[in-house]
Amino acid sequence: MPKWLMFFHYISSSSAVASVVAVAMFGFALIGAATPSAQAQPSDNQPVISKELAEVPNASGEPVALGQPTVVTQEVAPAPVYNPVTAAPVVQKLTPPVTTGCGASRPYIYIPSVNLCMNIITVGLDADGRIGTPSNGYQAGWYNQSNYFGTGGTTFLDGHSWGSFGAIKGVYSGTTITIGLPDGRDLNYRVTGTEVIGLDNWVEMMTKALYTPGLNLMTCHGANDSQRFIVYSVQI
Repeated sequence: MPKWLMFFHYISSSSAVASVVAVAMFGFALIGAATPSAQAQPSDNQPVISKELAEVPNASGEPVALGQPTVVTQEVAPAPVYNPVTAAPVVQKLTPPVTTGCGASRPYIYIPSVNLCMNIITVGLDADGRIGTPSNGYQAGWYNQSNYFGTGGTTFLDGHSWGSFGAIKGVYSGTTITIGLPDGRDLNYRVTGTEVIGLDNWVEMMTKALYTPGLNLMTCHGANDSQRFIVYSVQI
């Protein structure tokens, strides 16, 4: 029998057919395993991600698939709001006005025409019973047994002739004298006259100085301070 006839006879039997079919199926299976399908082939835009990395927990601990937006709620502190604080009103103490050109503290005496500007202190009687004077040359003394400024009667001031108060010797009738009071008021006086009296006429001198109505000023004068220079003025 020819060989091709013998082969045809062999594969025509049922058992041979089954064997051939089995071999063919096994071959196709190997081809399929070696050649990945187009659907499973990864592309540059679709990376293969393992199951462990395919899901990540969100803020609540629940898994969320990659590629899905995760909404995270975060509390944001409100922006500070400027609330101006209304402070209690500040009571400002007004500084009493100072007469132009005079920087002395109140009370003061100011005579612009002779450039006199002096603070006034209070004086009384000394141990010898005489009217005291300031211990320096830049203050004038108000005798506390005379009337206070602006209250009528006689107001008496003295000071050293070797200090600033000696400038009163340059005043004349009509000269303006300003007294700056502690409460901020300024009182103006006009000079009515001047006089020089020797110490030998003590009673006359002190009587005129202490009892002539108005503001009266007195300082030493003459050789060895043997005289007193007195200025008389009235309030205007």
